Amino acid sequence: MSRASILVFCAFFSALHCDSNEFLATGPLFVAEPAGAPLLDAPRENARILAEVPFRAEVKLVDPPTNLRQDWYAVEVAGRTGYMSSYDLMMSWPLTRADLAGRYMSQEEIAVPSLLVLEADGQYTMQVNLCTGMGQVSGEWELFRKKGTGDSGYFLFLTEKASNFPNVRENGALLLRVETTDELIFRGLAPGGSYVTDFNGCENGTSTFIRETPERSEGPE
Repeated sequence: MSRASILVFCAFFSALHCDSNEFLATGPLFVAEPAGAPLLDAPRENARILAEVPFRAEVKLVDPPTNLRQDWYAVEVAGRTGYMSSYDLMMSWPLTRADLAGRYMSQEEIAVPSLLVLEADGQYTMQVNLCTGMGQVSGEWELFRKKGTGDSGYFLFLTEKASNFPNVRENGALLLRVETTDELIFRGLAPGGSYVTDFNGCENGTSTFIRETPERSEGPE
């Protein structure tokens, strides 16, 4: 994700009302960083690295955390004990862009719902129902994981690159929260983005996208 996109993305979270989903981890946990994460001999950043733990590896908690904002967890990985950053771990199965690629239909009560197509290479197209007619938007999408407490989890950041709508601004953007690999929830609009009219044009609006044909389930096989 570009620096500009990240700045806009972060601005969303300062403006949105966040639903609290804080919890104390109980395990098992999974490594959420695609590049993997280190197992350390002490709970600090400059500690000695005991092993590099790969993406999606299962991690067992040795001592359950005692507070919601605990930065380090005592864990066991493949028979070795040590410490890992809580921000590198998550209780749910970590996702990649390939897990979310597919076709999603908006859940609207109007006659023709909007269609969102996410490609595994990071491109997307969207057929948007404006109530007065259908329009098309295309561009790039990123999978972003917000770490920490509060409104954490996976989000999609969609940046518009082309549209056949009149008088729209280039690089408009929108934010979708990943509820599951089959359900995406609309969460916000980039300030001044072209989607403001597109998504508020209908009385019922667009809030939820459901995968047309579920292709995979969450979690290890």
